[in-house]
Amino acid sequence: MVRQACALAAWMLPGWLLAAAPLGAQPSPISGSGFAAVAEPTAPPVDTLVALALARSPEIAAERQRAAAAGERVGSAGALDDPMLDLAYRDVNFPEYTVGEEEMSMIEIGIEQPLPFPGKRGARRRAASAMAEVGAADLYAVEQRVAADVRVLYAQLYAADRRRDRLMSARSLLRLFESTAAGRYASGTSGMEPQVRAQLEVSRLEERIEDLNAERRTLLAELNRYLDRPADTVLGVVDTLPDAAAPPSDWRALVVAQAPEALAARAAVAAADLSIAVEEIERRPDLVLGAGYGYRADFDPIITLRVATELPLWRSGRQGPRIRAAAAEAAMARAAQRDAEARARSEAEAQVAAWERSDAQVRRYREAILPQSRTALEAARAGYEAGKGDFSTVIEDFGLWLEAQEQLAAREAERFAARARLDALLAVPLGAAGGAEEGMR
Repeated sequence: MVRQACALAAWMLPGWLLAAAPLGAQPSPISGSGFAAVAEPTAPPVDTLVALALARSPEIAAERQRAAAAGERVGSAGALDDPMLDLAYRDVNFPEYTVGEEEMSMIEIGIEQPLPFPGKRGARRRAASAMAEVGAADLYAVEQRVAADVRVLYAQLYAADRRRDRLMSARSLLRLFESTAAGRYASGTSGMEPQVRAQLEVSRLEERIEDLNAERRTLLAELNRYLDRPADTVLGVVDTLPDAAAPPSDWRALVVAQAPEALAARAAVAAADLSIAVEEIERRPDLVLGAGYGYRADFDPIITLRVATELPLWRSGRQGPRIRAAAAEAAMARAAQRDAEARARSEAEAQVAAWERSDAQVRRYREAILPQSRTALEAARAGYEAGKGDFSTVIEDFGLWLEAQEQLAAREAERFAARARLDALLAVPLGAAGGAEEGMR
């Protein structure tokens, strides 16, 4: 009788209590699932995880080193070639040693310094500097993408945790439904079907919980990949999402001007143009300056000064194809720039549409669908309790109520993810990573 009394009391709970307890209040009975067997702590804020990913991500670390390597090449691009030191022995009556006996016999030491044609070193430095700019732009694009990926995963974990909480609360409610149906069957006021139906719905909920466990483990492993830590590192419950504000009114202009991939493509165009300039000036002949000292023993030493230049007899066969190749690469870079800008515009349009759709759906679920489904469930429950309805209607309305709660969480996650992807396209400034790693240890 106590059990039936508790069940009947649960039937009479006001509808707002059906909205489920706070996240983490119901522990999952499934072990090894990504959900803790006891109440988990709250997950860190998403900006903390973004900062940690910027500091730890192996992908960003690799791109950072690539950009650093390109920067180091700038200084060496305009450096002079090393001078050449040579030693010569001249003998008029070789193999006899005649230095000091013959005026033309001597031991000579000389040095030569190759000198590029004026303007070559500057052109090489500018081209290398442009490639360093490409590396920096590529690094920034990777940082923005990783930040967006972390935010999207955080939103998906939020949806998973909200769904888990709803499912756990729904399972408890179904258990009460089952108890009530069993009490009515024992009293002879109902058949056995409602009790079996409630048990079936509990089994189906447990099936969904098991699927959700696997889904969350996968999401957590992917997030931990960006944070460079073991895949099963516990995160905690994601119980809230930051506000996903409406996109700025000038988002189209911002995307064209600031999209990281487009910025990288523009930097690649500038570098390609400078490569053409380098290949053009490489047609000019280089110079070689030299000096030598000839030792002749009893005779006066001989000082030699030399100036040499290249004869570009075959250079057209070498530089012509290289210039044409550089021009083709520049044309390719311009086409890639147009494609990057078009893709940024298209992706931004899609994300703004996704944000607007999700925002409208969130309001619809909060203001209409969820209250309506709760009211329908309460009415069906009351009708069944009064003997004016059947249990199938209660279960059906219960499913609609549960689906509404799950869909609300999914729509909230979609809205936040759309804004995160749009922010990456708008090149919204990233938070500083300093101190984040220490706080997460």
